[in-house]
Formats: sequence, C-alpha cells, structure tokens
Amino acid sequence: MLTHLHIKHFAIIDASELELDSGMTALTGETGAGKSILLDALGLVLGARATTDSIQQGADRADITASFALDNLPAVAKWLEANELDADDDCLIRRTLSINGKSRATINDVPVSLQTLKILGEKLVAIHGQHANQSLSKSAQQRALLDSFAPSKQHGKVADAFAAWNTVNNAYENHTKDAIAREQRIDLLSFHLQEFDELDIGSVAVDDIESEHKWLASADRILALGNETLQAVDDTALPALGRSIPWVSELVQIDERLRESLDLIESAHIQISEAVQMIRSSINTLEHDEARLSWLDQKLGSLHRLSKKHQCSVAELNGVEQSLRAEFDALTDPAGSADELLRERDALRKAYETEADKLTRYRRKQAKALANAITEAMQGLNMTGGEFAVQVENIASEPTPTGNDTVNFLVS
Repeated sequence: MLTHLHIKHFAIIDASELELDSGMTALTGETGAGKSILLDALGLVLGARATTDSIQQGADRADITASFALDNLPAVAKWLEANELDADDDCLIRRTLSINGKSRATINDVPVSLQTLKILGEKLVAIHGQHANQSLSKSAQQRALLDSFAPSKQHGKVADAFAAWNTVNNAYENHTKDAIAREQRIDLLSFHLQEFDELDIGSVAVDDIESEHKWLASADRILALGNETLQAVDDTALPALGRSIPWVSELVQIDERLRESLDLIESAHIQISEAVQMIRSSINTLEHDEARLSWLDQKLGSLHRLSKKHQCSVAELNGVEQSLRAEFDALTDPAGSADELLRERDALRKAYETEADKLTRYRRKQAKALANAITEAMQGLNMTGGEFAVQVENIASEPTPTGNDTVNFLVS
C-alpha cells in the first residue's frame, strides 16, 4: 500500500508531501488544481518514461520518492528478496530526473535500472484511467483473474511439471553449449590422471615411502650409532645391573623397605636387555640397497613435483586424485550425455503437455461460468443486452509455469 509520496520540483510543484492511510482516499479539486500531476509523479517513480519538460522551470532536477507498506504484499516482498532489494516490511522508491536528461532510480537505496523499476511498479500499483495503461487489458492479468475465480490443484501440477522439464532443459542446453569446454576439461583430467597412474607406487602409502627412504638413506649412520649403543650397553650398563641385583637382594633381606628398589633394578635389567635385542636385530637386517633407494628417490621426486603442480602437500595427493577421478567419471558418465538428457527432456515435455491440456480444459469450463456471471451482472447495471465472454486459446509454445493458454476478455 502507498503510504507516502514526496514530490519536489516536478511540473509546477515546488514541494509537496502526501500522507496516505488504509482505506479509500479521494483527492478532489477544480480542473487545473494539480490532481493529474500527482498521478504523473507517481507514474514516474514507478518507472514511466519522462522528459526534462517534467522538471519545474528554473530547477536543475525533479525528485520523487514513494513509500509502500508490504504487510499485505508477500509476493512483492519475495520479489525484492530474490533481487536483493529487500528492507524489512517497507519499500522506498526514489526517482531523480536531471536537467541534462539523465535519470536515476533506487529501490531501498540500491541503484536499479528503469526496467527493474517498471517491473516493481506493476506489482505495487495499478493505475486505471481513460488513457492510462491498465493492467486489466493485459492477457496475463486476465489469465490470473480467471485462475483466481476458479482455483484448482491443476495449476500446481502444471507448475511442478514445468519445473521438472525446465531443470532438465537447462541441463541439456548447458551441456550442448559447453560441449567444447567439457571435452577440453575431460582431456585435461585424463592427462592429470595419467600422471598419477604413471607413478605406479602400487599399494605403498606415501608415508611409508618417505619413512623407508629416510631409513635407507641413513643406513650408514644407523649402523654406526647402533654399534656404539650396543657396545656401551653391553660393556657397561647390563653387567653393572646384573652385578647389582644380588647385592640389593641381600639388602632387602636386611631391610624390607628396599623391596621396591630391587623390583625397579630387575625391571630395568629386563627392559634394557629387550632394547639391546631390538637394536641388534635392526642392525643385522639393515642392508644398503642402492636399487631400492634409487627407486624411492625417483618416486619421492615425482610426488613432490606433482604436489607442487596441484598446490597441495604430498600427503594430500591421494585426495586430489580421488577428486579428479570423480569429476572425470561424472563428465564421461553416459547417464549425463546429451542424448540421455534429450530423451529425458522430451519425456518431461510430454508429461508437461498432458498436465497443461488438462488445465486448458478446466479453464475453458470455468471461463463459461465467469462469463455468465459477469454478463448477468451487466444486465443489472443498465447494460441490457450487454455480453461478456472469456476466450481461452491453447497456443503451442515453450512451456511456462502457467500453462500454454492465452486468455482474453471480450465485451459486447
């Protein structure tokens, strides 16, 4: 609902404010008082074309602002939200016309094109006048009035059928439009995957390759440190612990409070013995395998080059490969081919036409009822002999959410 209209330097108006409330408002006055100027200003702020002649003489620009409450206009609020123009429960529209012929429009302080402003204007206000454009004269509005006279679940079925067809149709068009880009992407993915395949590391994990490479590359150092450790422990630690056990055992017989010390020394002797055995076993199995080390060097070099290419760490390469394979499989999946999409689109088009034809038959039936009701009402308005008819034509065209019908109101 229009709640406020501010006009500045428009036509003969210097500045004017109009406050409106719910219910009916009547503006009266003599011819030439400026009633039509208010409507012209409202039309301008709703997207009508204007010339610099509309600017008050001596002014640089005309400025018109209109405020609307959206409490009872959920469709408008939804449209504003979809176009990122929403602002709570109100809508503020401003139109400025400069003397140089430039026009500027904003919706809720967001700059918009004149076409966008006009679309919103048609949703907010209907102007009925002798020579004004009337929404009632538009076929789409007449179809909407017929549907509101006789609502039916069939309208929703047509809308759902259209949505299903439109989704697949868009997918088909995008598939066809992007065929070259798709093939180029498939070729690139194939090249990347070939590089992964050529690594040929089998089931060996990347972490295992790095660990084994580090072990083989340090074989000489491992052998030297291991021997030094064994010599030190065998010559000093183990014999010392072994000799101390009988002495502490005798102490325990004298002072039972030293029992825990004996347990710790015995445990240390056992654990050190096991540690020595593990080190000795590792050293004995250590082989300086140059061939294996060379293979590991080659694989690690390839892995690092590949990780740099894909801008990830070596550990993340497995995830990158899986992602590339999934995309490759999706692009080469026969179920997503143009032929399959075309077959699905044609099937959904037939389903849509079936529902649209049912809606046409329903509309034609209800059109007769609406025509009879209005014709009867005309007789009571001293239009004796007057006749109202509703023409419903099924026009073969691309599917729409409202069906294939063109509705025209005819009056005699």
